[in-house]
Amino acid sequence: MFKPVQMRKIRVLVLDHYLDRVMKVLGRLRSVQITRIMEEDIEPISREKISDYSHILNRISHLIDVLKIRDKEIKKVPIDEKSSEEYMSDIENMVIEIEKEVIPISEKLKRIVEEKNILKDDELALNCLDRIGVDVKWLGTSDFLYTTAGFLDLDKIEELESLIWEKTEEKCLILKKLFQDRFSVVIVTLKEYQNDVEGVLKGLNFDILEPREKNLREVRERLKLIKETEEGLQRDLNKIGDERFKDLLVAREIVQIEKNTQEIMLNFGKTDRIYVIEGWIPTKDVDDLVEEIENASKGYVVIRIYKPKPDENVPVLLQNPKIFKPFESITNMFGLPSYTEIDPTPIMAVTFPLIFGLMFGDVGHGFVLALAGLGLITLKKGNKSLWNFGMILLYCGILAMIFGFLYASVFGNEKILSNLYESWGIGRTYTIAGGETLRALWRIPSHDIEYMIGIALFVGVLHMGVGLIVNAVNNVHEKGFGTIVHSLSKIWFFCGEVTIIASLFKFKIPFFQDIARMYPLIGAATLTETILNPILLFGIYIPVGLMLMSELIHGLQQFSIKKLFGLLGEGLFEIFETFSMLLSNTISYSRIAILAVIHAMMCLAIYEIAGIEAISDIFILSILIIAGGNILVLVLEGLIVFIHTIRLHFYEWFTKFYSSGGIEYTPFRIERKYTQLSDQGE
Repeated sequence: MFKPVQMRKIRVLVLDHYLDRVMKVLGRLRSVQITRIMEEDIEPISREKISDYSHILNRISHLIDVLKIRDKEIKKVPIDEKSSEEYMSDIENMVIEIEKEVIPISEKLKRIVEEKNILKDDELALNCLDRIGVDVKWLGTSDFLYTTAGFLDLDKIEELESLIWEKTEEKCLILKKLFQDRFSVVIVTLKEYQNDVEGVLKGLNFDILEPREKNLREVRERLKLIKETEEGLQRDLNKIGDERFKDLLVAREIVQIEKNTQEIMLNFGKTDRIYVIEGWIPTKDVDDLVEEIENASKGYVVIRIYKPKPDENVPVLLQNPKIFKPFESITNMFGLPSYTEIDPTPIMAVTFPLIFGLMFGDVGHGFVLALAGLGLITLKKGNKSLWNFGMILLYCGILAMIFGFLYASVFGNEKILSNLYESWGIGRTYTIAGGETLRALWRIPSHDIEYMIGIALFVGVLHMGVGLIVNAVNNVHEKGFGTIVHSLSKIWFFCGEVTIIASLFKFKIPFFQDIARMYPLIGAATLTETILNPILLFGIYIPVGLMLMSELIHGLQQFSIKKLFGLLGEGLFEIFETFSMLLSNTISYSRIAILAVIHAMMCLAIYEIAGIEAISDIFILSILIIAGGNILVLVLEGLIVFIHTIRLHFYEWFTKFYSSGGIEYTPFRIERKYTQLSDQGE
């Protein structure tokens, strides 16, 4: 927790005779992320085998498609451990055997289907002509006439008639009949107008009927015969599929595994008889891997284990307790931490629901969110993304319920819990319009806005303060203890800045407002008293001086006046940038209070509308407005609050310490759904 899993670099030199066995070990253990060998004296692996695997994989996939074989659950088939060449030879022979059965039937079926489609078109055309009462023999040109037939969209029929009458000087006959969703049309005119008529038809996208067969009865008899033949051929293919589906699924899996393995092997290096493998492995898995590789290679192997160097890109595998795991999905949205960084997920697993609950505090709404989260967890166990989202919703819903009890809000109604707290004699009392009183265990946001803004800013200070502390730890880990003065001075400076905000703007930020009252910045007798105010002296001047001193010590390796002023300028600019960034980020947390108030006011508006006399007299209408309004608040504002919670973490918090430059740990693995090696019991 807080740090990615420790990794070690592994380098394996193995004889070519044992490479297949070693690859099977790597695929089965799923613990090594292979990296590419980039050494001049070691030649890369050839891609020749991959094309062979791709070719036979395409042939197997074609057979599976032709036989209409679908992935299905079967008992895993035990297979003997063999070399890649032996596997491929056996599979090649099996594929040839199946192809001899399938391809002749498939090709005949293809020809039959093509003929059926042609005859179907002819049947449609002849049937259409028959309904109009036109003999197919009349189509085409004769000594004096030109006759054509086809289909036309409904909205173009008037344009067709107008243009044909115009082009043929009204020397034509047009027959039309509604056929399904189009008009079937027959046009008869003098032969001399053929070209003009064809031009009009082309412009209107006229679908001309050109049946190859002339006898409708013969066409239907042929289609009946084709159907019987097609069904017989399909039965033959189904029979082969039932007999060979397991063989083909197993073969596809084996070839896919071998192809994936060959693609991974492109990262290896090779000498005459030695293969060189490099990769990253979690430290805890090193001993098991070494033992397995040595057994598989019968000792004909050299294995070296190295600690990561500072400049190496080490893959990152997060290790968090299951309760925090769902929040890794939010961390990954921003980017993985680098190998040397602190993982923010455990902290965010606490702060994310807390900030969400502050903004969305309501017992009823929180309960619905928690219920929705439980639903996703229960129904989507196999879907990791939805399971994670369900868990996050559950946590956020629980915190929303907790703050709902503190705010005395149940589906936006502040009177239910208020009456309960009053009967128990607990909570803070608020007097509202009309002399009515409300009680809350803590505060009611809509009736205590100033206090809530102070709390929101205090949460922001704590949140960003944690980020600055994490940044200090990261800097010490990466650059050494020489950075500690600058990092701590920055935190000190931030506290001074917050105190100034509390003093100038009168924000009720806990702890900081007390210091601001003790040493007010406004109202001093002289300018000197203001300049020497303890808040500025101890909160700004001293930490700024320490930050500048730290910059000068680290930057002035060789003294020069020019370099001194350059470093001072850079340091002052950085301090100004830090001041403005921390100021804007701190104020940004006021959205916590603003959204909490908006949530309360939206709910209040719903109940006010439902309480209007004209509406409240209609009980069902009043209930519908309350229910619909709460659904709107739950969905719309819930989404807005969720987005703002993410924003506060990504832009106000992560920017203080998080570089997110990590590379995901993706170990080589062999996935088996249909097969298992004979020596692997299950």
